[in-house]
Amino acid sequence: MSVRVRFAPSPTGTLHLGSARSALYNWLFARHHGTDAVYVLRIEDTDQERSTPEHVAQALRVFRWLGLDWDEGPEIGGPYAPYFQSQRDDAYGAALTTLMAGSRAYRCFCTKDELDAARKAAQAAKQPFVYPGSCRSLPAAESEQRAAAGEAFTVRFRVTDGGTTVVQDIVLGEMSFENDLMGDFVIARQDGSPLYNFANVVDDAAMAITHVIRGNDHMSNTPKQILIYEALGHPVPQFGHLPLIVGDGGAKLSKRKDHQAVVEFFAHEGYVAEAVRNGLALLGWSKDDTTNVMTTDELVEHFKLERVRKSPAKLDYEKIRWLNGQHLRAMSPSRFGEEYAAWREEWLPADDERTPWAAAVTPEQAAYLAQEKVDTLGEVPALVSFLVEPFEMTDAAWERLVKVDEAAVVLEAVTGALQAVEVFDAEQVEAALRGVCAQLEQKPRVVFGPVRFAVTGRTVTPGLFESIVTLGRERTMDRLAQARARL
Repeated sequence: MSVRVRFAPSPTGTLHLGSARSALYNWLFARHHGTDAVYVLRIEDTDQERSTPEHVAQALRVFRWLGLDWDEGPEIGGPYAPYFQSQRDDAYGAALTTLMAGSRAYRCFCTKDELDAARKAAQAAKQPFVYPGSCRSLPAAESEQRAAAGEAFTVRFRVTDGGTTVVQDIVLGEMSFENDLMGDFVIARQDGSPLYNFANVVDDAAMAITHVIRGNDHMSNTPKQILIYEALGHPVPQFGHLPLIVGDGGAKLSKRKDHQAVVEFFAHEGYVAEAVRNGLALLGWSKDDTTNVMTTDELVEHFKLERVRKSPAKLDYEKIRWLNGQHLRAMSPSRFGEEYAAWREEWLPADDERTPWAAAVTPEQAAYLAQEKVDTLGEVPALVSFLVEPFEMTDAAWERLVKVDEAAVVLEAVTGALQAVEVFDAEQVEAALRGVCAQLEQKPRVVFGPVRFAVTGRTVTPGLFESIVTLGRERTMDRLAQARARL
């Protein structure tokens, strides 16, 4: 089966998780269908006030970070270029001429006040507002004359009288819409610039899109678009409408109210793209009823629209965080280090409090000390901050240290044991510390705790033996001496 899908964001702000999920599902659908399937990225930038080159660049940056490579679109072109709506005026003008010539579209000279009055009358009668068709039967000559005289107008699509428009949805099943309740709707402004439903159809038809996969908040647009496809003589693509993503209490996510609802939040906090893809994929879809952690290859292999649920999907940040930890621990140490270095370079702001710590830790140290301990790369700097000089013990660590009976005795014994270690690696450091436990007849927690507080100055740290080895013998001895002097 030939497959061409698209994702068409409006570059008016940061990419929302709901949009990212739609983009991902389109990408998975295309990749699942193999090398003959095409994933198109198209930029809907007709909102000239809010669409900016900066927002376009930001959107492409997030797409690249997510790993959603596109086969046609900005920066790479393709056979149906241009892929920016602002550059496709000729296509919209030609389609509009076709509809008006065939009497499927007409000029509407109704003013805002007239439409508001009709809307209020419908509300008073407790009826849904439907455009009353005031300009539907205007003679062509009168319409031309009023337009030539400069009278303001919009262009409306003439909806078929009576009957229903049926949507065969891959996710939601068959849905029917009464045409008489739809009313003639506006498709273009006076200057010919298209509105969403019209531009969407013209572009999708021109780019031979076979499947339109998007959020079900677009379902009300679909019957209108089907009518436009039919009026222009284009084949109607298959539709699949995805469940909304909701937050606590079932409220729709809002990137204005919830900073975690934008993709860049996850990038800045040190989530890895494959984990975010995994988490987003599970917001409304699943391979089965038990599998959670999946590689991207597994997502591609198993993704089917028929497995997408109809009910809203609740965004669980803790689950995505957990998934991220699982993906981090499944990496090789070298890959973990590479991801850490990339995050530090690309997403950690210079004025972030973690930046000095992050800069002082090599990717190899990050992997060695933190890979088994963190759920995000953003947690690494604080966890390994004890490596940074000048060294300071936190108040919490000092309070814990002084509460340990015989802490000075423990630290003195450990100092002697570590001085005697011939090869300063984790295995011999561990053996030395366990030897102190035997010597003092104490449980490991009684010995290891004071040493941890003394040499790291923290209460939450990487593995003790690995921390000591990374510090090195000289710095470890110096910190043990400082702690003993204060006791």
